[in-house]
Amino acid sequence: MMSLSRRLKLPLLLLALLSGFSGFQLALQSLKPEPLTRKDFISEYLVARAVLAGINPYQPLIELDKYFPTGAKQWPPHPTPHTPGLVIFSIPFAFLGYAQAARIWLLAQILCLFASVFLLFRGLKASVRLPLVIIVAWSALGWPPVWQDLIFGQINTALLLLIVGAWLNLRDGREWRGGALLGAAITFKLIFWPIALFLVLRRRWHSAITALAVFTATNLIALIIMGWRVVVNYYTDVGPSTAALYRAYAHNLSLWSVGWRVFSGTGSPALTGAVAPPIFSSLRLAVITSLLLTGVAGALGLAASIKAERYGKAEESMNFDIGYGMMVCLSLLVSPLTWPHYLTLLAFPLAVTARRLRDLRFRRRETLLCAFAVLILLIPTFSLENFISSFSTPTDILPNESGIQSEGQVSGAISLLFLLPTLSVLIILWLMRQLSRLPGEERRQAI
Repeated sequence: MMSLSRRLKLPLLLLALLSGFSGFQLALQSLKPEPLTRKDFISEYLVARAVLAGINPYQPLIELDKYFPTGAKQWPPHPTPHTPGLVIFSIPFAFLGYAQAARIWLLAQILCLFASVFLLFRGLKASVRLPLVIIVAWSALGWPPVWQDLIFGQINTALLLLIVGAWLNLRDGREWRGGALLGAAITFKLIFWPIALFLVLRRRWHSAITALAVFTATNLIALIIMGWRVVVNYYTDVGPSTAALYRAYAHNLSLWSVGWRVFSGTGSPALTGAVAPPIFSSLRLAVITSLLLTGVAGALGLAASIKAERYGKAEESMNFDIGYGMMVCLSLLVSPLTWPHYLTLLAFPLAVTARRLRDLRFRRRETLLCAFAVLILLIPTFSLENFISSFSTPTDILPNESGIQSEGQVSGAISLLFLLPTLSVLIILWLMRQLSRLPGEERRQAI
């Protein structure tokens, strides 16, 4: 076995280097003039400029672009969906030109990824050899959720660093620091509320209160800078209405989207993409099914994570790791919107799962199941879309007046293949639950 592993070292190293190089090249290409104007980061830049100019940042982005031209040609028909906390965080970029700001943010994204990998190695008691950390982090650049996050200029590598930092501090009993980092993550992206609820149910009051305090303080700052009407309007109108536009979009991986796809049809009025008719048309069933799926998943996920943390058969720290990792999975499943690049956050539960499998000497069934989930996550979004679109029937053979051919349509059943990554998240969540219940000899030596 040792000789086999030595033979594999060079091919695995080459594969890791090639993977990272491909992702890095894609990230660099996103800084070219035309792709630069298609980054999601452009919305952060515009809202930051608007705040400095005393303009309501939650106007439709096309209106903000009239004040601060960026050269972008296509805009979604709504304001930015990002939180007031993220708007405040983005303000320093408004002092730079857009191209310069995008380059700096790309560098920050990559540094956050490398820092997250280092903390995962240290927190999981693996050998923190700097060359190994660099190789793993470099290879992660070729993972589709990561390079998509980089080319869009999204914030998921930064969020990964925050939730990994929160995990390390919470596990080691540093409640205030862990709560503050979690509060910052929730301030930037509301999807992490299940982790806060997990802390409340475990009566870890100091960390939960600190997270709430950070969230509240940041929104108070936003209220002072932008005005209370703007902040309130975001939470009561902008956020919910934007989520409604994408609730049945093909690439929304949330469980909330399932009911809408099945009973209302796949598609979005805000973005082009694959469309499909409902399997059975019923608006009432769409709402009920989505509510039931997210509610049941939330309740079962919380119960399983608490049970794993309290009664798991691993060592105490690993029990907490598993419970926390399950909450990260649950955050992705019950969010109204879960884009493919959000799956970058699965780096944490996957790392915990791999460590637990190693402790259990890579039990065959669980290892194969984990490998299956990982293989799904290695499929790029465009590859999955191209495969599904091969089953489409054009709705109009001739192009329209603008010269663009009409979208093809796939069946409702085929369109559910877009939810394969959601299946992968569910598998990882279930697998972590199972691993917490398995007894086994812990192997404590370093990797």
